[in-house]
Amino acid sequence: AEPGVWQRAALDAPVAATLQPSLGLVIEGTFASRRPVAEASAEVVVSVPLDPRGQPSWSHARVAGSPDDFAPPLPHAGPMFAPAPAPALTAAAQQSWLAEARTKLGEALEVPVLRSGSVSGTPFETAGEFRLRLEQAAREERDATVRKLREKFAARTRSAEEKVARAREAVARESSQAHAAQIQTAISVGTTILGALFGRKAASLGNISRAGTAARGATRAMKQSADVGTAQEKLAAAEAAALELEDELKAQIESLPTPATAAAAPETLRLKLLPSTLQIKSGGILWTA
Repeated sequence: AEPGVWQRAALDAPVAATLQPSLGLVIEGTFASRRPVAEASAEVVVSVPLDPRGQPSWSHARVAGSPDDFAPPLPHAGPMFAPAPAPALTAAAQQSWLAEARTKLGEALEVPVLRSGSVSGTPFETAGEFRLRLEQAAREERDATVRKLREKFAARTRSAEEKVARAREAVARESSQAHAAQIQTAISVGTTILGALFGRKAASLGNISRAGTAARGATRAMKQSADVGTAQEKLAAAEAAALELEDELKAQIESLPTPATAAAAPETLRLKLLPSTLQIKSGGILWTA
């Protein structure tokens, strides 16, 4: 080939294959589909077959792959190379074809992309690479849903926690009052007994008064003990309600699909070139099996 005419060969060509020449074009453009809606920009290598006269057969142009899939051929390094038509070897013909390509290439050029749900891949992305990206998208979607769930439960959780706190304060308060009442009752009973034993008259008005006070104290102590029991029941109910709310949130979070299960089997879309976005980067001889 003349100087200025590049050559690229497929890197995955079989060693024993005979590679055929075609017009190779490196183009950049936007590829899209209408149903489902998907779009991707990419730089691709286009192969345009050469007819018997050595002229490009534009109607048979196809996307051959990514520029990373091709490299300058190495003579005697494996595959055999079929003879190239003389016009393809001249820089003048290549320049003419580059100019012609701007009007000849169109929607017939397609690139495959993988798609699952609302997530579309990129041209030439492998199934493994796409699955990793799909799992990442599912993970981010799940995290966002978990945040929304926690926000939804936030007010109810705060209310439940406040009820538990108030119930604990009530138990502490009632327990303190019951303890004080029990001590006071013990003192009153003890005083009454001592007065009865050592007083001048066992049935004196003072002893009778003290006995009445002790009896009322005992009644108060019993009431305070009952109040403690009521407060403890309310605390247990508040803690149970808070735990039930926590379990409800946990169950909703656990019901969300994990990234692995969300990554459903993808489908393959064929995105067509949007001619208005076409940019011709370079051209030369492309060797493919």
